[in-house]
Order: sequence, then structure tokens, then C-alpha cells
Amino acid sequence: MAHHTKDKGDLGVAKAFADLVGKGYQVLVPMTEHAPFDLVAYKGGSFLRVQVKFRAARSSGSLLVEFKSNWTDRH
Repeated sequence: MAHHTKDKGDLGVAKAFADLVGKGYQVLVPMTEHAPFDLVAYKGGSFLRVQVKFRAARSSGSLLVEFKSNWTDRH
């Protein structure tokens, strides 16, 4: 498998999908790549928006995840 960013993202979504199904959720997949979520999980009358991120573990086995948003305009 190539290590292209898209491939890593697709692998992460597939693993999240499998994990959610294993936990009893019904999982919905958007029909577009441009949705503000990767999956929707449904269970017990509630919908949950799921956004999957890929991050490689450090050599120590730990995982650092920094959440941030960026927005720009012409100014």
C-alpha cells in the first residue's frame, strides 16, 4: 500500500467503520469527499458525526494529537 495521504485517511476511516460496527452502531457514509464529516454513527436514536484523523505513533509508542483550525481570506 502506498503511503499517500489519501490512502492513510482511507485506512483510518475503514478502521473507524469496523470499530463502530463492532460496538453495535449503524454507520452511514457520505456520498461526497467534501462533507464536514467522514462517517455518521447511529445507535439508540442518536446520530454522531465522526471525523477521522490519521496520526503516526512516536517511537515511544505515544500519540500526540493537536486539534486546531485554520481559516484565511484575502486580508
